[in-house]
Amino acid sequence: MGHNSKNEILQNICKQYNITQTFIFVQHPASNGIVERAKNKILDVLRHVVSQLYDSWQDRLPHVAASINGSINAFTGKTPPYIIYGSEKRLPYDLLLQPRIPVCSLDDYAKNQLKAFQIIHESVRRNLQASRPEMIQRQHMSATPVTLSQ
Repeated sequence: MGHNSKNEILQNICKQYNITQTFIFVQHPASNGIVERAKNKILDVLRHVVSQLYDSWQDRLPHVAASINGSINAFTGKTPPYIIYGSEKRLPYDLLLQPRIPVCSLDDYAKNQLKAFQIIHESVRRNLQASRPEMIQRQHMSATPVTLSQ
């Protein structure tokens, strides 16, 4: 499969799901506010964990990533695994503590998942819409004013 046909497939998927692609310069990741916020969050948690445990940050990175990825997002009101997979992340000890998930047919499972995803995504959409003014206010608080000369 050639580069152009892969590009065309991606464009069709984006069109079908109403996705707007955004491209960021890899040479300047600081231009992407989302990346910068995520990096700062990771560094804050790592700083705290490493200062408490006095060990190497590389050893704690997987735990920090799991902790951040399992946290409820302030704007969506959901955790990333819940938004992506339709259920919370299950850890091995969850198998002992939680009741078993009933087995159902593939068709029933697909219908249930589709309905769950529609509800989840609608809820996330509403939460993001409601938190939009707060997001803009936060962005404006950290923005540096620029004056343009004529």
